[in-house]
Amino acid sequence: LSLVAPMGIRLPESSLLSVHVLLHRSVWLGIEAREQVPFLSCRPKRKCAGVSSIAPKQTISTMGGGDVVSTVKGPKEAFQSLADKGYLTTQESSLKVFGQSFIAGCYIGFGALLAVAISASMPGLTKENPGLKTLVFAFLFPVNLVLILLTGGILFTGTAAACPAAFYEGKARLSDVVRCLALSWWGNVLGSMAFAAFTAWCELNVGATADFTMEIALKKTSKRFDVTFAKGIGCNWMVCMAVFLSGQAQDFSGKCVAIYLPISTFVMIGFEHIPANFYLLGLALLTGDEVSFSDVLLKNWIPTTLGNFVAGAFVVALSYSYLFGRLGSNAMRGDPKDHLAAAQKSMGIDAFLELNGDWMDHQAGDDKELGAVISVMNGSFQSENQVDFKECAGVMNGSFQCEKPVSMKKKENHALRNWFSCLKPGAPLGS
Repeated sequence: LSLVAPMGIRLPESSLLSVHVLLHRSVWLGIEAREQVPFLSCRPKRKCAGVSSIAPKQTISTMGGGDVVSTVKGPKEAFQSLADKGYLTTQESSLKVFGQSFIAGCYIGFGALLAVAISASMPGLTKENPGLKTLVFAFLFPVNLVLILLTGGILFTGTAAACPAAFYEGKARLSDVVRCLALSWWGNVLGSMAFAAFTAWCELNVGATADFTMEIALKKTSKRFDVTFAKGIGCNWMVCMAVFLSGQAQDFSGKCVAIYLPISTFVMIGFEHIPANFYLLGLALLTGDEVSFSDVLLKNWIPTTLGNFVAGAFVVALSYSYLFGRLGSNAMRGDPKDHLAAAQKSMGIDAFLELNGDWMDHQAGDDKELGAVISVMNGSFQSENQVDFKECAGVMNGSFQCEKPVSMKKKENHALRNWFSCLKPGAPLGS
């Protein structure tokens, strides 16, 4: 949680790491960096008063001696972000969903071709060491998922979790979920086949690369239907975890690591990924005659598709909706103090919050309508219940200022009146 990052507002409820603070109690959750750092600098109309110091307990170390910190969301916030992603997908036009899926299919081809070409071109190292060949393949293959997830591409595998998650959370209609699943499947298969044709046109599937591609195709069409189906479940379980973890990470390097670990895991184990199979088996069909289209469709594409869907829609989306979402009655509503406790539990944060004593014992009483919950997330904040405050926009460099004055319904509420009382620029955190 970077308290010194640029601040902004108006972000989706669950799009960022959520550590909830009760504004009407003038409480800030402070998480201290290696040294005390400049925090808030505001331009209040009134003098500073009534804000007690906070005793931060958890430390975040800076990386490389600078001021950059790596931030992650908790699992509950990450699941809600996954559901939001599914909702946004269902709101796209069919043409855009298909177009993003088609491009994603092409990116799958880039990573798969890279992995095949390099791992097949090291016979001196891998002929007697098949594990090394698999390791090289698994290290190179995730390039395609990095390209897709960080550029807004749509894969059937990730959509199989994101869109059902949106449905479980009551954010999307079933008809839109089915539409996006169908469009992503067709977009992926056509994009992958187009890139397979492009590969053949470039004469890149020759020699050792062609031999290894055909070896992979024969292996993938030699298993029973139920075996391939089960391998599809195992694969998309890991792919959805890559999507989930990349959503938790809030910086580029973190997202890359989050994608690489689960993707390389399923590749090294030998699970079945339908978008990758679209490309690899499509390339084998275009450049060889050792496998037939009926074998590809019936022995691989259909069982793999079904297994990938089951993993995404039920193993991941359904279970996480129960654990962290609406199906388990875990939606963010009710007492703000419960939100705070849930956020602390989700993030493993055990923080001391105080305001002139034990604020937890202070009852809301008549000023209940003045309560508002602020999410402090990745250096950004939003007002979830804008009762008493007009929007404050973030500025930069670890400081913010109130762009608009505070508006209060109760003139004599001094706690609220002084909530935006602030530190001088450069003052230490907690002073």
